[in-house]
Amino acid sequence: NDATAIGLLSQMKTVKFIGSIYILKMILPILTTISKCFQAGVVSFAKIVPTLQYTKEQLKQISTNETPIAVLKQVHFIYMFYCNCNSLPTSHQETQLKSFLKKYVGALTENIDARFQESSPVLDSFKIFDLLSVPAKTDDGFSEYGSSMIKKLADHYFPGPQHAEDHQPLIVEWQKAKYDLLQWKENDLPQAIRQGEGSITATDCNAWPERGASVLKWQKNRLRSRIKNDFLNPLLHISINGPKQQSKELPSLIRDVVAEWLKEKDRRELKKLP
Repeated sequence: NDATAIGLLSQMKTVKFIGSIYILKMILPILTTISKCFQAGVVSFAKIVPTLQYTKEQLKQISTNETPIAVLKQVHFIYMFYCNCNSLPTSHQETQLKSFLKKYVGALTENIDARFQESSPVLDSFKIFDLLSVPAKTDDGFSEYGSSMIKKLADHYFPGPQHAEDHQPLIVEWQKAKYDLLQWKENDLPQAIRQGEGSITATDCNAWPERGASVLKWQKNRLRSRIKNDFLNPLLHISINGPKQQSKELPSLIRDVVAEWLKEKDRRELKKLP
């Protein structure tokens, strides 16, 4: 009895609505790369400008190739099911979708430029503080490393001729800071390396508790719940993180594990049958 709901429901069967869904399906994953680039704890100034360039190039490619419209035409049976007809989208409807796609991509590109075009040089300049980017002292480029970028930062933080005298102290401090960064890079940091290795091996999704509980239940049922935790833990680790049974790396992994197990201590090997 709700006229508004009925009207919205009838619009869901139109070609424009279904085509818009396919356009969003293609574009939103690309836009998430920018969102991930600015998440807390993972911000890297060296990746911001390349990420923006990648996003705009991907959007331009989708708009040029008109990929969502092509996909919609390939899965036309979905269109026929929802729209209750036996024909593909008409040329007029296809033209409307192409126009909407180009306008949407153009608006997104303009929005990205409006937000980051002026600040991109400054954000990119901060990558000189990345320890991995600092060259060795013996490299020819060490003396000039970061000189042009530190000048951009000086122009940004001390704009105008009235602050020109503040540029030189910042440039001098940077020449000293390069050696500090190089020293930090060359220092042996076992705890930091250990934490870094842990972060690399950590899972990047939140589905592992469900998988772990499923494997735990399977192992417990298979062994009739009589297994101890010291033996259960490696079995769970193998089941969750190990290769699949039909994978190519499984035989070599088993051989390496058995060889390592035999080297731990002298074990009596069974005699081979004649």
